[in-house]
Amino acid sequence: MKSIRSWDHNTEDWKYPVIIDNMMNLELLFRASELTGDPKYRDIAVNHANTTLSNHFRPDYSSYHVVDYDPETGAVRMKVTAQGYSDDSFWSRRQARR
Repeated sequence: MKSIRSWDHNTEDWKYPVIIDNMMNLELLFRASELTGDPKYRDIAVNHANTTLSNHFRPDYSSYHVVDYDPETGAVRMKVTAQGYSDDSFWSRRQARR
């Protein structure tokens, strides 16, 4: 698997859930590689970003909130929302206005 798993609860529903929100944390991995001189953290971040780019975005560039993967094969099991209006609605984090 070339992405960072987001949680491990509700294993009856989720096998390897990855949320779009993980993208905002990748900077920490890049910084860890800079500070330690170990490229493995950078590699994890790049792999995660590439997997996200391949699977989280629709042709119109809107994103799914959660992509769940099969941990054995890496295949996408489902593309859904855990918090949004519906699975095919656009996902945004704190971009809506009251």
